[in-house]
Amino acid sequence: MLKERLNRIVIVALNSLRRDVAEQFDSDGLERSTISSSGKQNRGDFSSSVAFTLASVNNSQPLLVAKAIARSIEFSQEGREMIEELMVAPPGYLNFRLRKSCLVQVLTSIHKEKHLFGHGLLDKAQQVSLSSWRKGAFNGNQLANGLNSEMIGPTSRRDPASFMGYVQGRCDSLIRLIQEESFNSVEAKIDPPLFNEDEWQSIQKLFATEGSVFEPALDIRDQAPASSRTLVVRLDGLPVELKQAVLNNDPSRLIRYAFEVASDLEEFRQSVRFYTEEKALLTAKLGVLTAGQQVLSNCLKLVGAANPE
Repeated sequence: MLKERLNRIVIVALNSLRRDVAEQFDSDGLERSTISSSGKQNRGDFSSSVAFTLASVNNSQPLLVAKAIARSIEFSQEGREMIEELMVAPPGYLNFRLRKSCLVQVLTSIHKEKHLFGHGLLDKAQQVSLSSWRKGAFNGNQLANGLNSEMIGPTSRRDPASFMGYVQGRCDSLIRLIQEESFNSVEAKIDPPLFNEDEWQSIQKLFATEGSVFEPALDIRDQAPASSRTLVVRLDGLPVELKQAVLNNDPSRLIRYAFEVASDLEEFRQSVRFYTEEKALLTAKLGVLTAGQQVLSNCLKLVGAANPE
């Protein structure tokens, strides 16, 4: 998983620097090196504040520690393969922008594995334990109980089950729109579908086999790259979230994650402009959209709430 891979890269860099800046930083501290998703274009895809912890231990300046960590990461082969840009921001943050190839792999896996995406880290016994969650058939109130009031946010999201169902429905309607004729009020004529049924089926096959099709939606030059990259980073977290939820017998963790996916997916959906975007970009965004819809559907099915009204 992207976050876990990046965390390991940072830990390796910290270990290589222990004599210089981390000699008093114990191994447990290294293992807790925190990586968080950023969600802001100018801060990359992930961010880390580990330099502040090191600086507090060694009475150093966080910015100098962050620069030392960045130099160490730049000598790492795995770091070079995964990270497109590593930015050090005052007063000592490390911001990572991943290579598009990493994000593309996530999307391709979702489209290839479909309803099985997220199960890869579970053993057979853990797979079996999921059946009790499905039989629980979570209703709207139980879904709401999995969230705290601070997390729910805007009034439109006060009812988590309805909100997640709304997001699923809006995604479905967008997919239908691309296969429907539409009246062009400017030219007073009927426009053909953006993709006919055969075209759409062919494109869906490409989503599972040809990762380059997603790249236009992940390009930082696009006007809304942050929402697409943020969504992909979120989707990549399902295997780890599911694993931890099963280990702790805590379906509410998966509910919270599903709500986060729905929130990011809705933000991304609002950035898709069907009749004004170039076709390759539209295709790429539809691939991201349907991947988000798939992960949201997987989460809801796992807790027995596949189709909330």
